[in-house]
Amino acid sequence: MMLKVENLKKFYGEKPAVDGISFEVEKGEVFAILGPNGAGKTTTLKCIVGLRKISSGKIELEGTFTYLPEEKKLYPYLKVREIVSLFKRIGKNFHEERSLKMLERYGIDPNEKIVNLSHGMRTILYLSLVLAEDVDLYILDEPTWGLDPIVRSEILEHIRSLTYRKLARKHIPFMGS
Repeated sequence: MMLKVENLKKFYGEKPAVDGISFEVEKGEVFAILGPNGAGKTTTLKCIVGLRKISSGKIELEGTFTYLPEEKKLYPYLKVREIVSLFKRIGKNFHEERSLKMLERYGIDPNEKIVNLSHGMRTILYLSLVLAEDVDLYILDEPTWGLDPIVRSEILEHIRSLTYRKLARKHIPFMGS
């Protein structure tokens, strides 16, 4: 088991954002939390990675992970190449060539400033940084938001290819507050 969430609850004041979700993710699984806007999916992921304190419940996370947030904000006036270089310096398991190859695949100029990239190109940049990490678990919040259907399909296939075995795909319908 890579990740186990038991009866996770998160309240903002009196309002429940996450109300008792439980699930497990095994090594090699592709796992998705599905639900309508405002159901607590992003809050759940933020609790898992430690960006939000849980109100109650239990989270067990084994191994290494990387996280792609819903809000994708990078230093806008850095060049693409500079942010890739920064990730290389701070990431233990970051593979610069893997990131640059993905950027090249989608026509993103490494000398372009991030501020000049379209929303979809910024999403691909973020994905190239996160997916270039060798980790046990990829936690991705809205990884294909803003991508055209063809690129979205290619990215999802790339994510699936990162799993150790393609035995299970779980989709847990999310019933938020």
